[in-house]
Amino acid sequence: MLFGGGVEGATVDGGGEMTDAEELTFLRSLYKRDRIQKSVNSVTRLEDDIDEPLKTCVMALALLGCEPVWSCCGFDYAGQPIHKSHEHGRCGIRLRDNDKTAWLVEQFQNNLPMYQRYANHWYFTNGTEHSREFYSLLCDIERGNAWPDRDSIHYSEPGVISIAVLESWLWGWEEHFSTKVVLKDSNSEYQHRFYHWQYPPKADWAVRKSAVMKRFEKVVQK
Repeated sequence: MLFGGGVEGATVDGGGEMTDAEELTFLRSLYKRDRIQKSVNSVTRLEDDIDEPLKTCVMALALLGCEPVWSCCGFDYAGQPIHKSHEHGRCGIRLRDNDKTAWLVEQFQNNLPMYQRYANHWYFTNGTEHSREFYSLLCDIERGNAWPDRDSIHYSEPGVISIAVLESWLWGWEEHFSTKVVLKDSNSEYQHRFYHWQYPPKADWAVRKSAVMKRFEKVVQK
């Protein structure tokens, strides 16, 4: 029985049989986990697994040769898959530490985007994770956010504004875009290095300049 007398043999941490309330909580957690797993498995292409609000920026950075390896818009958005979560209070894109990224960091320092006095302005950090060097391009969504409740419809607004600022800045480097770049899912590398890595890698993404320019044109038309 699911709800009447407890799952046979089901116990709580102390070893006793679950109460109906504990069993319900347990079953809900299993159901949620199962839905998340089905959602993440249903997305097979990397291009479909990028947060839509940040997708144009990721594409532009890829075409600049900066090799994005991770990204998160930092807020829930309409139509997002249920396996998406935004836990860090930041919008960000992680980039490989290569010559192109070093060039972009220099351009950023010398040609700052608009609104650098804005509480949610963009900034670079660099560091090492699992022996890999990287740069992260970040903005803090929660700093100075007038609607700090993540369930508020307005919570996303600092991030949305910051993303628009970054799109505008990246548009200025269009002449440096490659015609095409193939992005590989970094989960593939981690799965190879760490046997029990849970997030399934997605199929490669051929990022084309023509596609990102169409997205930029929509932004400019607005």
